[in-house]
Amino acid sequence: KFATRAYRRPRTATERQRLQAVYAAGAAAGDFEGGLRLMVEAVLQSPNFLYREELGAPDPSLPKGVVRLTDYEVASELSFLLTGSMPDAPLFAAAQSGALETVDDIRRQAARLLASAQAKPAFRSFLHQWMATDQVATTNKDSTIYPSFTPALAASMAKELDQYFDQVLWSGAGSLRDLLTSPTSFLDASLATTIYGVPAPASAMQPVMLDGQTRQGILTRAGFLAAHSDVDSSGPVPRGVFVLNSMLCRAPLAPPPNIPPAPPVGDSISAHQTTRQRFGMHLNQPFCSTCHDSIDGVGFGFEEFDGIGVHRTTENGSPVDTSGHLQGTDVDGAFVGVSQLAEKLAGSQEVLGCYVKQVYRYAMGQEEGVSSQTVLAAMQEGFSVDSHMTDAFEALLADPSFVRRTTLQTGP
Repeated sequence: KFATRAYRRPRTATERQRLQAVYAAGAAAGDFEGGLRLMVEAVLQSPNFLYREELGAPDPSLPKGVVRLTDYEVASELSFLLTGSMPDAPLFAAAQSGALETVDDIRRQAARLLASAQAKPAFRSFLHQWMATDQVATTNKDSTIYPSFTPALAASMAKELDQYFDQVLWSGAGSLRDLLTSPTSFLDASLATTIYGVPAPASAMQPVMLDGQTRQGILTRAGFLAAHSDVDSSGPVPRGVFVLNSMLCRAPLAPPPNIPPAPPVGDSISAHQTTRQRFGMHLNQPFCSTCHDSIDGVGFGFEEFDGIGVHRTTENGSPVDTSGHLQGTDVDGAFVGVSQLAEKLAGSQEVLGCYVKQVYRYAMGQEEGVSSQTVLAAMQEGFSVDSHMTDAFEALLADPSFVRRTTLQTGP
């Protein structure tokens, strides 16, 4: 999903001639509408329409098998990365005049694009993909467990996240610390009364200051919590897996085959059990505890929030235990509740390194490998939890790998 390509470069003479011939064939038969339809079909089926080219141009100063992207291709990469769309007129002009040859040229255009309105939806999309919240509006829940969760409420959750991301990036500090710990959010009447338990604003999506003790940062927002939960319960497993995999880049082992399912939610309700008690078998059985000690150690810390993000202190009549722990990281140790977890993550060098990897994957459309370690190190140099999140993108733009591609085949 991080490798979408769609930029249209200027047509070559050969391409124009082919399309003109398709249209002329229909026109010659007196069917101008049919000729136009055939031409459109030819365009839509052409690989040059479906894919953004990265063919590059030979450069004798580069090693064998390495090419530098043409200026039009650099413009395409830069524009789609920072604005999610094709180059604007100034960027086309820079490509045409050869003003995308140096790092300073690219930085100059990047600064201009980052200051444009088009950068907001592009970076919002990046954060949604990283946080796996891009499908919040279509999330489903068991209506018998969460009767208040409606499509309209889900849409409000998505809007809240959109405005939260925009506020953090463009109005706030723009830092990872801000993303993880800010109590500011944007609520409408349904979110305020149904989820957050605060007075309803006078109009839709108004800025509010949430309780800093329980609602610090993205990990406590309703849309995030609803996206990372089970259809009928809070889901400590998906929440724990997300933090380990996407924020610390420590992917848990894949679950073994034929694992027994967790006891039904209905049984826990009848027995007045909490979700933590229902998943207790994970830690009591050696077969499960190898992985779930670390997964559930994070996920149980989220138990103060139910499956749609409502804060709670009891579940099924029993007190909720929100104690958790991190292990195998650079910020190991116990924590209580998500706000304490967010503070620990904000102090983690591994989180910084993982964020840089996520930027690299998004921008380059590929997983990092051995050859990209130098690039990642350069991106992380000087980058801190208080740096603007776009700084990591700008560091990548300054690296030669952004404008170079290899033509060597690495597989069959």
